[in-house]
Order: sequence, then structure tokens, then C-alpha cells
Amino acid sequence: MKALFTLLFTSYLFANSVSAAPATPEPTMSVQPAHCVAMKQGNPCYITVEISWNMHDTGHYCLHSTMQKQPIQCWQNQHGGQTEIDIKTSKNVAFSIRQFNNETPLAKGFLKLAWVYKKKGKPRTSWRLF
Repeated sequence: MKALFTLLFTSYLFANSVSAAPATPEPTMSVQPAHCVAMKQGNPCYITVEISWNMHDTGHYCLHSTMQKQPIQCWQNQHGGQTEIDIKTSKNVAFSIRQFNNETPLAKGFLKLAWVYKKKGKPRTSWRLF
């Protein structure tokens, strides 16, 4: 019984003394506000969004969106940043942080479009012959 207790106690001490390597934090991105509201479906939405991001390594990073092919803004020798952007859009917008000259997104954020009034189907005519 004493040997079993010694074995368990030694195992417990060994397990607590060996620590795992610290986990590398995941890259993060925040888009605020996350929603844009237009009056009617199909109408454009106008909004100023604040985008902030953090990476675990310092580097040359660029902010991209689905609204344009060119980067919105780039940062050199940074591991985080933020910017404000005025947007006019009629559809959802996806943002991503990528390393300079690299197409792989490291962090993503989204601006979702909503509307107050849903667009109706065919417009009804206000007059009739019969």
C-alpha cells in the first residue's frame, strides 16, 4: 500500500512539474459595428467601421476586403493595428488581414448588411382597365 501511495504521489509531482509550452495566441480581428442597416432591401448602407487586429508575430500586414482588390491599408513591423473606414455597400463585406504579398488570410472579420423593409416582388400597378 505504501509503495502504491509513493508511486501515485511521485506521478502527481512529475505531472505538475512538467509544463507544456505556452500556446501561441491565435490572430484576432474585430469589426465594429458588425451590422449595417439600410432602409430598404437593395439600398446601399452607409457606415464608418473600426477594424482592429492583433497577430502573434511582428511583420508586414495588409487589410483587405471583398469590396476592392487592392489592400485598404498596410502596416510594417507591427503585430497589431486599427483603422476607421467609411463604407457604402449593398451587400455583406468580409475583411481579412494578410501578410504582404500573400493571399492566405490570417484573421477575418465581417460586416453584415440588414434592412428595415424587405423588397417586395413585382410592383403592383395602381390602375386597371377592367
